This record gives sequence, C-alpha cells and structure tokens, in this order.
Amino acid sequence: MGQMKMKKLLWGLVIVVSVLFIGNQESFTPFHKAISFNEVEKEEANQDVASFIQTVQEKNGAHLYFDRQNAIYVYLNEAAVEVGVQPVSYTDFSVEEDGDTLNVLYRTEGAALDSDKPVKFQRLYKIQLNKAYENVIGFRNGEEEPFAVVSGN
Repeated sequence: MGQMKMKKLLWGLVIVVSVLFIGNQESFTPFHKAISFNEVEKEEANQDVASFIQTVQEKNGAHLYFDRQNAIYVYLNEAAVEVGVQPVSYTDFSVEEDGDTLNVLYRTEGAALDSDKPVKFQRLYKIQLNKAYENVIGFRNGEEEPFAVVSGN
C-alpha cells in the first residue's frame, strides 16, 4: 500500500511540474532569440508606419518608429535634396545589441546623380525585437548621431 501511494504522489508531482513547464515555456527557453531586421518597401508598411513616414518625408535623417512592443521601424531619408549640397545615399544597415542598448548602424556616402550605380535616398527597415531595450542609439558612418524624429504607438 505504501508503494502505491508513493507512485501516485510521484505521478502527481510529474503532472504538476509538466503543467508549470508548459505554461511557462518561454521563461524556460535556454536559447536567446537573435534580433533580426529586414528592409521593407514603404508600400508594405502598416497604416501607422505609413502615416509616420508621411509626416517625416520632408525631413532628412534617421527616423525611429516604435510599433507596439515587438518591432522598431527605422526610416532613413535623404530625399529632401538641398541646393548646393551633394546628395547622400544609404549604402549599409545593421543592428547590434550591447546589453540593454540597441545600436542602429547605417552608412552613407555622397551620391552622384549621373552615376550608373543605383542610388537609395530612402530606406525603411523593420527590426524584430527579441526583448525590451533601455536605449536605442543611432550611428551614422561609425559616429553617434541622434534620430531626427522618434515616435510610436
């Protein structure tokens, strides 16, 4: 009789631990999900992001839009070409984690309008977040540069 009671107790414990593990499986995940990003077309952005782009399209610079808790959009814009100033093209983009800080890195270079090389005056990137960050810092050509406009929902 004592053995039967012990088996029931052991099975009960296994069931309780299994339920707790399944119910909280995200907190038990041993792997850290990597941050990811991709370039998206402005036409593919949701309505909130499209509205944000509409409000900043006349302002050059890097613009940041927080889309709820799971994504950040970075809109790089140099389409407002100024007379007498060489146009700038965006050539590279990446992100790096540094503890609770997300670094947004992008490169620019002077653009010759008569070149055969494709020129990108505007780019939109979606960063899928893997956690909440205390800070998001922009770096243009390796130098820290504040975002021109920051918004979100």
